[in-house]
Parts: sequence; structure tokens; C-alpha cells
Amino acid sequence: MTRKFIYASFLLLLSVPVLTLNAFAQPEGDQKSASVSNVKKAENYFKQAVSKYNNNDLQGAVRDYTTAIRLNPNYVDAYFNRALIRDILKDYEGSMSDYNKAVELSSKKNNSDEIMDIINTHMDLGNIKAFNYDYDGAIDEYSKVINMQPLYAQAYIGRAEVKFVTEDYNGALADFDKAIQINPNVSAEIYYKTGNIKYILKMYEDSIKNYTEAIKRLPNYQDAYYQLIGSCILSGDFPSALEYIKKYISIVKDPYIYAKDFQEWNQFLNKYKEDDVISDIRKYLKKFKVSA
Repeated sequence: MTRKFIYASFLLLLSVPVLTLNAFAQPEGDQKSASVSNVKKAENYFKQAVSKYNNNDLQGAVRDYTTAIRLNPNYVDAYFNRALIRDILKDYEGSMSDYNKAVELSSKKNNSDEIMDIINTHMDLGNIKAFNYDYDGAIDEYSKVINMQPLYAQAYIGRAEVKFVTEDYNGALADFDKAIQINPNVSAEIYYKTGNIKYILKMYEDSIKNYTEAIKRLPNYQDAYYQLIGSCILSGDFPSALEYIKKYISIVKDPYIYAKDFQEWNQFLNKYKEDDVISDIRKYLKKFKVSA
């Protein structure tokens, strides 16, 4: 069934970053290929670039980072910050190139902070690739994070989102379930999306658990209530469906239902002998605003 909130656009959280003077802590030993003089000059250009970025001169910042990199080819911070700005400027190819270089230079480091820098870089690369419809590439980046840190829930979520878009529902479900297993305190939205996949796969009783969990976290979650009603009807739990319909109507000013859902749910009800509960469900459904 096609509902706009089940197939909502995949919104990636690529927020505008705050650049600092040390996105990656870079020891002097990593700058051996540059002379001491060039290293100092590169640092000055780096500081100028940060200042220009903070003053919204993005093109100027890119030029200064480029100069810093020319003076010091191993300047990880400069590659990383230039990648972020190129992403904002929609130079995705250049951004990914810089991220990859930052990862390459950082991979030689071993402390936990620097490992997290690499993980964050792969996550950013995954987001950029997904945004540009390179879904295989995005999955590869998220998988790299999972290989490095098997308990990194956000990587499973990112990969699940991409698998959902590509209609690999079983793969998406496995990743969402893993993320929830790692961190049961994920947002209501993650429980809701997991429920949606189970709904699509006709795992209605399991979807009910996810929708109710989403509602625990967000009590007036309209879409979760709406999906919960359908799951209860299609699983044959009519008393619960009726109760959720009443709650749904109480929390929304303009209850809605989509024509295809309405038809499917009513067709399902036709399989059962009419009783007071089914009769009440039908009456409530008819009150909903039906739209194609």
C-alpha cells in the first residue's frame, strides 16, 4: 500500500558544520613532507579559511584551504574542512575526494578520538552519496563504519534508510532491528519506520509492537496511530483497533484516511461476521476524510 508518510522522502541530516582550527588533531610528524616554513604558512592560510567561512565567504575559504594543502599536502584538517564546505556548495565529487583523502591520511592514527574522526568521515560520505542517489556507495560507507565499530547504531540506521529507499525491506528491517537492539532508546521515528517495514511485509502483529513503542515516546504521534489502526484491523484485533481509532480521533483536528487503505481495511472486515465492534469500526472509518 502506498501512503505518503510510509514513502516519505529520505531526509538526510546534513547540517551546516561549525569549522574549527582542529577538526583532526594532526601531530607534527604527519607533516614531514612539508618544510617547517611551509607548515607555518599553511597554518596561517588554514586560520584565514576558518575566518572566511565564519564570515560566510565560502569560496574564499575553499581557496585558502587549497593553498594550505598545496603548502602542506598532509594537512588532514584542511582536507576535512574543505570537504565540508564543498558539500555545502554542492560540489559533491570534490567533497567526497577530500573526505577520502582525509580518511586515508587519518587511517594511520590509532587513538580513539582519531578513530571517531574516521568513522564520522565515513558517515558523512555515506550521507553525501545517498543524497546523490549513489545508494550502493552509501551502503558501502555505512558498512565500513559497522566493520570498524559493530555497535555504532547510527550506521545501521543510515544503511537501513538507504535499503528502504531501494526497497530492500528485509535488509532494512534487519538493520533497524539491530540499531534498536544496540540502543533501545532510539527516537520514536525509528520505531515508527521499523513498524512501517513490518507493515509492508505483512508482519502486522510485530508492527503493532513498534507503533505502540513509538507512541510511548511520542504520545500524540498521529501517523503511528494511523498505522496502528491498520495493523490491528489486518491482524484481526478489532477491539484494539476500535480503541485506537477513538484515541486517533481525539488527538487530531482533521482525521484522514487514504482511499486505498479504506478499501483494503473494509474488504478485510467483510471476511468476518458483523458484530458491534466491527460495526463501530465501519462507522468511524466512514467519518474519516477520504483522499486518493
